[in-house]
Amino acid sequence: MRHLNQSEQSDCWREDAKDLDDLLRIVMVTFNGMKWLPETMAHIPPSVRVVVVDNASRDETVPFLIENFPAVTVLAQSENLGFGRATNVGITYARGMERAVCFC
Repeated sequence: MRHLNQSEQSDCWREDAKDLDDLLRIVMVTFNGMKWLPETMAHIPPSVRVVVVDNASRDETVPFLIENFPAVTVLAQSENLGFGRATNVGITYARGMERAVCFC
């Protein structure tokens, strides 16, 4: 699991992707999404890389992801950016890669 602070997030992207699994990312925005995360994450194939932008959740979203899904990249925000801005954070992190946005 890779956890990046906000200053590290804007400079991250990969040019060395070797196959589709390295190129595909799901960008997921959460805010107090603990109720839905277990089932949502269970439906994502392990080969697909996931970037979760957490909008300063007050529940156990971030600890749950860190403990149970070490391959997930969590971009924890210090404030709730709203869905649009948080999505842009995730897409900026994943730039240069194919990506899908998961609404949950």
